[in-house]
This record gives sequence, C-alpha cells and structure tokens, in this order.
Amino acid sequence: MVSISKISKPIQQELSEFRNLFELSLRSDNPLLQRISDHILAKKGKMMRPILILLMARLHGKIEKPTLYTAVSLELLHTASLVHDDVV
Repeated sequence: MVSISKISKPIQQELSEFRNLFELSLRSDNPLLQRISDHILAKKGKMMRPILILLMARLHGKIEKPTLYTAVSLELLHTASLVHDDVV
C-alpha cells in the first residue's frame, strides 16, 4: 500500500500553499463561525481531492495560482457537503 505522503511528495510546496489558502478561506470575524472553522481545520483529512488536482496540474505543466484556487474551491465544496450532511 502506498502512503499519502509518498504520493504527495512531488507537490509538497504547493500542498503547503494550498493549506494556507484553505485556512485563509475559512477565517471569519464571527466568533461562532470561527469556532466551526477551527473544528473543521482540526480534522485533518487525507486531502485526496487537492492532491489529485495538484498532481494533474503538475503532470500537464506548472502549478499556478488558478490551480491552487481550484483545489481550495473543491475542498470547500466537499467540506460544505460534509457539514450539511452532519447538520441535516
């Protein structure tokens, strides 16, 4: 079995940039929303969706800002669906 760290090794720098953008996108001035965001960020997932997006971009050339924003958007959508499922 191949580990996630081995798969994501070629994109470590970009994955770090992704994490920073993802955390930034979940920041809020509202204390309740920030508590929820902190809870979401504390649950470190495998990050398969962003890893796959970044690896595909690397395969086809250079990883640029639009690629990172796409990865963040997809992860936000996935996170929203999880929160929705938990609430409903």
